Amino acid sequence: MALTAKNKVGFVDGTISRPMSTDLIFGSWNRCNNMISSWIINAVTREIADSLLYLDSSSNIWRDLSDRFSQGNGPRIFQIKKQLSALNQGSLDVNSYFTKLKILWDELREFQPVLVCHCGGLRIWTDYKHREYVLQFLMGLNDSYAQIRGQILMMDPVPIINKVFSLVLQE
Repeated sequence: MALTAKNKVGFVDGTISRPMSTDLIFGSWNRCNNMISSWIINAVTREIADSLLYLDSSSNIWRDLSDRFSQGNGPRIFQIKKQLSALNQGSLDVNSYFTKLKILWDELREFQPVLVCHCGGLRIWTDYKHREYVLQFLMGLNDSYAQIRGQILMMDPVPIINKVFSLVLQE
């Protein structure tokens, strides 16, 4: 977030490349690069920082860290889906239960591909996903919410998840 807020992501991802040392903007580029490099180096353990000190740019530091420590998304996606399948209200209040679900849904959505469609199919897919959220939320509720669950399931179309949450809270 800080890199985006300070408009410095290009230094890390390499889209802002090092200018020639004779270029007028080299001094500014070098100051920004050193600042970002120090941010990264100060954010890791001492042992890791020592191995990064002699890399010449923040993009090389970032690439080195990525090569060493990045892992595929598969294990995390599996873990999130497993948590989602096991999550139910249990002893949680409705607000805490819904918040846990929402956090997991939002994190999982970050791993999903961005779909672009102008045929109307995307709307159908989005409606389907929202219905799945509603069903998952309702399935995990304690039996004391059976009446409101039945009323919501009878609605056509099924309300969006935030509306369903609100209806359950009012129960």
